[in-house]
Amino acid sequence: RGVYGFPNLGISVASSVVGYVSWEGPVWAFAGNYQLCWCGADATTTGCKSPKDFLVPFGRLVLNGPAVLPLAAQQFRCVRMRQCEIERFEGTMPPTSKIMLASGECGTEGPGGMPLKGQSLPSKDGFHFYWGREVVTADPGKYRLCWCTEGQACVLPQQYLSYSGIMQIKFPTYSPLRFFCGLARPCNISGIRGEGLSNDDRVMLLTKCGAGTAEEATFLEGAFSMATFDEGGTFLLPASVQAVSYQVCWCAA
Repeated sequence: RGVYGFPNLGISVASSVVGYVSWEGPVWAFAGNYQLCWCGADATTTGCKSPKDFLVPFGRLVLNGPAVLPLAAQQFRCVRMRQCEIERFEGTMPPTSKIMLASGECGTEGPGGMPLKGQSLPSKDGFHFYWGREVVTADPGKYRLCWCTEGQACVLPQQYLSYSGIMQIKFPTYSPLRFFCGLARPCNISGIRGEGLSNDDRVMLLTKCGAGTAEEATFLEGAFSMATFDEGGTFLLPASVQAVSYQVCWCAA
């Protein structure tokens, strides 16, 4: 049978130009290598109308693009306040390819807070994509990844029209303003919600998130959370030996 996703069930449209082959329609087939098979119009009694008429192999067609199907797509994750990078992107995209996060459908502007206006740097190998050293400050959520067929020439959002997957920006979106724990005993804090949270995430009690210190005299077992539950919504904190106030600082797995 012809390849699913090709127009005309994979059979090219007749052309008056010798050596020119066209399917005259958008291709939705899975990216990869395909066998091209030839049929001579005068070699059959019924013409070239079904796969059984195409018996002569004469080459291979490389279909460039991301590996996506109508009901299945790759999903990747970047963490807000960190650099964003994708490794092992599946497909047959050539080196110098670029992909983009779109705020809506493919072809729309990148979300605010995404480095390089949502457009990745040119890939060195077609599998690894990087948005530079700037950290992501886009809102947590899921965004469409879109591919442009023109490599480094892709500079406008309107050029990124090929849907290639989903990017999830991970980060907490809600937490109670204050937690209260009893002295000298472990304590659960809960009610944290967000995008992409998991039981591998942790929190730490610090005087200032990102730059403060944890006092060893206060937390004899260390200031890190000891366990995480409820898909990243509840953390078990160590016991403290003195009454103090600290910031609860979150870290993605």
